[in-house]
Amino acid sequence: RPELALAGSPARRYGLVIQAAMALFAFLAASCLVGHPRRLRVVLAAVACVSGVISLYAIAQYARWDPLLPVKLYTIQYEGNMVRIPGTLGHAVHLASFLAGALLLTYGLAAGSTGKAGILLRGTMLVMLIAIVLSGTRSAVLALVVGGAMVAFSGRHVSLRRIAQWAAGGAILALLIAGFLQLEIGTSLHLRLRQWRQDFYGGPRLTVWRDSLPLTVIHPIFGSGPETFGSEFRRRQSVDLSRAYPDFFQESPHNVPLAVTIEQGFFGLLALTFLMLAFVPAPSPAENIRVAAIRASGVCTFVCLLFIPLTIPGALMLYTAAALLTAAGSGPTTAATVQPGAGVKIVASAVAALLVLAAGAYFLQDAEYMRIAGAAKSGDVGEMARAFEAIASMSFPGTGDDLWASREFAEAARSGSAAVAGPAWKMAAAASARAERSGDDVADAAYQSALLALAANDPAQGERKLRQSIEAAPNWYKPHLLMAQLLRFTGRQELAAAESQRALELSGSLRPEVEKALQPRN
Repeated sequence: RPELALAGSPARRYGLVIQAAMALFAFLAASCLVGHPRRLRVVLAAVACVSGVISLYAIAQYARWDPLLPVKLYTIQYEGNMVRIPGTLGHAVHLASFLAGALLLTYGLAAGSTGKAGILLRGTMLVMLIAIVLSGTRSAVLALVVGGAMVAFSGRHVSLRRIAQWAAGGAILALLIAGFLQLEIGTSLHLRLRQWRQDFYGGPRLTVWRDSLPLTVIHPIFGSGPETFGSEFRRRQSVDLSRAYPDFFQESPHNVPLAVTIEQGFFGLLALTFLMLAFVPAPSPAENIRVAAIRASGVCTFVCLLFIPLTIPGALMLYTAAALLTAAGSGPTTAATVQPGAGVKIVASAVAALLVLAAGAYFLQDAEYMRIAGAAKSGDVGEMARAFEAIASMSFPGTGDDLWASREFAEAARSGSAAVAGPAWKMAAAASARAERSGDDVADAAYQSALLALAANDPAQGERKLRQSIEAAPNWYKPHLLMAQLLRFTGRQELAAAESQRALELSGSLRPEVEKALQPRN
């Protein structure tokens, strides 16, 4: 899947271009900071400042005051309206993961600060902690405990007084949370804690990990390619997982070592192992508290990534911690700065230009999808078509929200006049076909193409696309259900009965809806 490997999926954008940019950023950050402790302090202060602002925004989101995003985008229906604050990072789990690592970096800076600066940094840490708690993310809480323990024991001299202070702080925090849960504003957090108890093992994670293990040996050396887990996993997803979550697309195993092994093979896992070895404490005398905090930040982020997908925020924090640790382990330098030669400058300029062009291409593609969304609201199918044609003409990035665009065109065709319905159906089919070629969810894209073919009164094409969808996701109930209805309509009753039975077996909690859909109609 070269498009996914190069540009990444529209949801995560974690292909070759982004991964190379991350690695280059970490290398340049370490090169800039090595031998310059003052620069390191400036960077840590900047991380603390930005993370504090993000935390304040996330807290405002929890209070349902959001000037940028509609609150409904991150409100979940779970025994009531439960807000899962994303901050500026897309989802609550990514927000909490980023802030957990940043909090430990801020602690390392605050430990050596006094006066107003020390008070401000400690206040920033408190704001970050509040945002993490309000996000309701278990992995971040666990990671903070692990990272905090690393910092506490790094000094090798743990006194009873220090233990008593931490215990008292934890008790006060627990009492404050308990009191907060009794207030009306604490409803979302209360619902999230109830969900923790009912979903003790983290939803489908354990089953996904079990079903993912066979994928590690299919392409053991180089993996199946970045961002390909969803399609590869769906072909081999077990029946019991499909029944438990009948209409859910597992885009990631929610475990970074497993994801890297499947998508990038032995060499990807080897690279990740070497990266994590940088955070292993050396058997030496007690290290500086700032160095210990940076080391703990990297470990904290890695613990989070054992339970959530690897995206840009998590990778950025992990790589940055490695770069900061590299710089923090070096002393001040007195050597003169070496100017790069002409060859290095030419190569660097070329790489910079390529990355700027890639960033511009990502931006332009997103802008065109926004153009489709805006035109869809006003019912302007012509403008929608022009925007999609502009997207299709781009050579990079090759992947985008084409499945969403196909559904937007189909909705416009259903609700529009006869004059616009024809072109809208045609563009819907073109978008779904593009999603089949380059998207990360082949089964859903083929299913959408089947629906469009049937809507166009082309049962032969609809059947072909349904078989492709079933091949890409054998244990997904939807294509079996639609295939059963199509076979019954075309007079193949025996085959229809088999597909009906298969759809019923895989539908899980949605079985009543499937039974209703399979009932004969006059």
